[in-house]
Amino acid sequence: MDIPDELVEAKKAVELELLGLPGLVGIGLGMREADGEFFDELAVRVLVEDATNVPPGLPDEIGGVSLCIIERQIEPCGFPD
Repeated sequence: MDIPDELVEAKKAVELELLGLPGLVGIGLGMREADGEFFDELAVRVLVEDATNVPPGLPDEIGGVSLCIIERQIEPCGFPD
């Protein structure tokens, strides 16, 4: 699946602002996912800690592509000093 350069730039333009929303842990581009199933359709993939508590302020689309909300628990890796 090819991702248009314009979409990559549109995501980059809003990425830092969106990552400041509470509960949002990531944003990317790729195949639409719903209930663990993937579809052959391009989507802006928004990763949230709790899909039942999506942060307010998300746009309906970015760069003309709709969002799909995906629940993911992100645990940072760390190494001892």
